[in-house]
Amino acid sequence: MIPNRFQPVFTNYALYLVEYGCSYSSINFDWKERLTMKDQTKQRVIKLLESHQERTKLIELLHYELAHPKCVSESEMIEALALTHGEGGGRPSGRISDKTLYIALSYQERTAEINRIGTNEIAEQLAAMEHEQERLKHYVTLLSKRHREVIELYYFKRMSPEDVAKQIKVCVRHMHSIKAKAVDELVSMYEYVDALR
Repeated sequence: MIPNRFQPVFTNYALYLVEYGCSYSSINFDWKERLTMKDQTKQRVIKLLESHQERTKLIELLHYELAHPKCVSESEMIEALALTHGEGGGRPSGRISDKTLYIALSYQERTAEINRIGTNEIAEQLAAMEHEQERLKHYVTLLSKRHREVIELYYFKRMSPEDVAKQIKVCVRHMHSIKAKAVDELVSMYEYVDALR
């Protein structure tokens, strides 16, 4: 039952829906769906903010691994090839396989290919992490000065709520309010860009 004070508003809204061919249930469903998507985006943004320092460390680690890749040596490749014979249990006596020459000639190419694949996987992972990190940092720079400062101090520098509040000269409760507004603003940015894709 709708309270009397809301009856005129609800009646006008229901007439509007009927006039424009909408049903209340479809509007209600769209609203719930949008709310769920917003919650998911908010959780994603908070996770990105909370994992900023760990992601920075991983990016540095991947940069090192890319600059100094662990390569499979030719001797390791020959050893691996020697261990990949069939279930015969050993070498056939008195006869060299037709594949032996092919294997002997191609092990260097295969070694280089395996090393290249490993390096490419590191490069792809690094590019994805750097893109996400730079995107987050850029969006934070678009926030107002106070919002940006709270996000950087709380999430990027991992300061306690009390220390952040002291730094920006507000009470802890107000600092949490500023942080919530800043996160909501970041969520709006992510939603806008995601809707374009």
